Amino acid sequence: ILISHGTGDFGLHFMFVLVIFAFYLGIATVYNIRKRVPSIVADLVLIFLNAATFFAWSSYLLTDTFMVDYMGFYAVFLAVLYLYIGKMSYAMAREDIKRVYTLFLVSFVLVTIAIPLQLNDYYIGFAWFAEALGLAYIAQRLNSQPALYAGIGVFFLGLFESFFEIFTLFKSQWFFFNAPTFLFLFGIGVSYLLARMAKKVGWPKDLQKVVPGLLYGLFLTFIFFVLIVENHDFFSRAEIDFFLSPEQLTLSALWLIYAIVLFTLGMKRHNPYMRYSALSLMAITIIKAFFIDLASLSTIFKIILFIILGLSLLGVSYYYQRKKDEI
Repeated sequence: ILISHGTGDFGLHFMFVLVIFAFYLGIATVYNIRKRVPSIVADLVLIFLNAATFFAWSSYLLTDTFMVDYMGFYAVFLAVLYLYIGKMSYAMAREDIKRVYTLFLVSFVLVTIAIPLQLNDYYIGFAWFAEALGLAYIAQRLNSQPALYAGIGVFFLGLFESFFEIFTLFKSQWFFFNAPTFLFLFGIGVSYLLARMAKKVGWPKDLQKVVPGLLYGLFLTFIFFVLIVENHDFFSRAEIDFFLSPEQLTLSALWLIYAIVLFTLGMKRHNPYMRYSALSLMAITIIKAFFIDLASLSTIFKIILFIILGLSLLGVSYYYQRKKDEI
C-alpha cells in the first residue's frame, strides 16, 4: 500500500486498509463482547495497535485528497467511532472494564491528536486546555481517576504550547490585550478548576490531599510565571531609564504583593503549604531586592524600598500574631 500510494486506485487501497482495520477491530472487540470472553493483554494491545496503524495508513492515503485540510475532523470522526464502541462494550459487557477503558483511551488519544492536525498557533493551546477541562469534568462526574490523569496530561500539553507562545507575545501589538495573554489567563483558570474538581474525585487515603495539593501548586506556579512574563513584556515595549531599570523593581513589587495575597489566603484557609510558599517567596523577594534592586537605586529610593519591605514584614507578622490561635 505504501509503495503504490499515488500510483494506483485510491479507493481500492483505502478499502483494503478499511477491511483489515474492521477485521482486527472485530477480533479484539465485537467477537469478545458477543462471546462474553474477557479481554487479555494481547487483546488490549491489539485494539491500540490496530487503531494507530489504521489512522497512520489511512491518513497517508488521504494526503493527496481534499481531506488533507481536514485531517483533524477525520481523527475526531474515528474518536467518536471508538467512543461509541466503548459505550456499546460497557453496556453489553461492563464486567470487562479494561476493554472499555482501552477503547475510551483510543478515543481520547485521537481527539488529542486531532487538535494540532486541524488548528494552528495559540488555538492549539486553547483547545488542549478545553479538552483537559472536559476530561476533569468527566472525572468528577464519573469519579474516575484515569480520566483526571488524562486531563492533567493534556493540560501539560497546553502548558507546553503556552511556553512557545511567549515568543508571539513579545511581537504582539498590544500589551495584555493579545492572544498569548488570553491563553495564559485561560490556562490559569483551567488549572484552578482542575484542582477544584480533583478534590471531588475519590482517592485512596494516601492521595486524598496530595493530588489536589499538587494541582493547586501548579495553579499558583502558573500565576507566578505569567507575572514574570507579562512584566517583561510591558517594559520591553518602551525604553525607560531613571535610577534603575523599572522592570526589576516592578517585578519585586509584584512578587511581594503576590506573596502577601498568598499568605493571607493561607491564613484564612488554614493551609500551611500556602503560607510557607508565601514566606519563601517573600524571602526570595527580599534577597533579590538587596542584591539586585538596591545596587542601582539612588539613596531616596533605597530608603523607600526599605520602608516598603519593613512595612510588609511588620504587616505579615502582625496578621500572623492575631490569627495564629485560629490556625
